[in-house]
Amino acid sequence: TFELTNTGDVRAEFAWDVRGVQGAPIRLRPSQERDVYTVSPHTGALAPGASATITVSFAPVEVEDYTRELTCAVGNMAPDAPPLVLPLAGRAIRPYCHFEVPESDYLAAGRRPAEHVTVLEPDTKV
Repeated sequence: TFELTNTGDVRAEFAWDVRGVQGAPIRLRPSQERDVYTVSPHTGALAPGASATITVSFAPVEVEDYTRELTCAVGNMAPDAPPLVLPLAGRAIRPYCHFEVPESDYLAAGRRPAEHVTVLEPDTKV
């Protein structure tokens, strides 16, 4: 979360865009509907001297490092003004999970029906 302030003398409209590094397009995986970063508000307008609170959210669905650039297009900026670009970097990791379960005699007592006995493929991960 950060503040965006209009330090100019005229109303400034803004629009945020999340892009790959140096403006590269973002490739979404088939399981993704949108990018892992979202910006709110995405667009808006600020009167002279006004500020807006901008929130960037990170919601990854895959374990990976995510590097992006948050760019802001602002109306009425001087042609020679540098673009507003903020680097974004996030890392998604898997949580460590441990379950304490009581010991079972399900297999040793022969309670599993014979038709439920199968052999897993060698590349099966449990």
